[in-house]
Amino acid sequence: MLLEQALASGRIAFGGDHARVAQTLHDLGVVLADQGDYLAAARHLEHALAMRRALIGATHPDVAVTLAELGRVYQDQGFHDRAAPFHLEALAIRTRTLGASHRETAVSQSDVASVLRLNGDLAGAERYLQQCLETNLKTRGARHPNTATTLHDLGLIAAARGDQAGAESRLRDALAIQREMLGTRHPVVASTLNSLAHVMVAQRRPAEAAAALGEALDIVRPALGRDHQLVAIYALNKAAVHVTQGQLAAALPLLQEGLRVRSRAPDVVPTRRRTMPADDWSLAAARLQLGATLRSLGRDSEAEAVLRPS
Repeated sequence: MLLEQALASGRIAFGGDHARVAQTLHDLGVVLADQGDYLAAARHLEHALAMRRALIGATHPDVAVTLAELGRVYQDQGFHDRAAPFHLEALAIRTRTLGASHRETAVSQSDVASVLRLNGDLAGAERYLQQCLETNLKTRGARHPNTATTLHDLGLIAAARGDQAGAESRLRDALAIQREMLGTRHPVVASTLNSLAHVMVAQRRPAEAAAALGEALDIVRPALGRDHQLVAIYALNKAAVHVTQGQLAAALPLLQEGLRVRSRAPDVVPTRRRTMPADDWSLAAARLQLGATLRSLGRDSEAEAVLRPS
């Protein structure tokens, strides 16, 4: 990777502690996170954060950038409580240095809202998102990807409150903006399709949910690669829809695909690095679902081999 080469060259040219080295560590962490390699991403971003705090001060806006990226990495791994302090600190820095109505402050408001929603504080999350939406409309406009992200997140809050019709409306508005501004094959479009599928499942529309997840998979497999964690998430979600419909033969290859990506490790795929902890709960959940499906299909010996590690 070019950034790894740049990091090595930067350390030779500038020494171990230098602003340019910190920037490269940050950039490398972001790219690794985009590739789904969350463990390596966290290591590089933690190093960049410590270096930036020491070199430019704990309240510099660049520190907030690394805090925000690190919070997202932990959040993507499901560590919401661990992510929250990073997002809150980034928001505090941006509010103080950039102002409450700055577009980067709005990004941190969205990040904080996401953690609050996942921790069950829907009112707090909605309050931050309304502020974020107001700023995005003023600074970026109605037809902007960041505005679409805010609409998406407001849709998730509506869904959590049981307002599935309101959630679907928000999500479809977000999806229309994303398709227009980013194109129909962008991974962000896939993420919104995944959210829309959850709403369709809640509305007992499994066929439409499966179709949305199929489209999401068609986007992320070529865009992110077949070993990306989002491929596993969408494949397992689609498999779950098929299972509820009794379509076990359709669910089986998706479960196998999801488990393969989730359990990716040096002894499984030698050329790739592990991207999730070996004891991640989702591995056991995927094995249990796959084992149950194999048993229902009468393939007991295969089911036992899958279930035993769980």
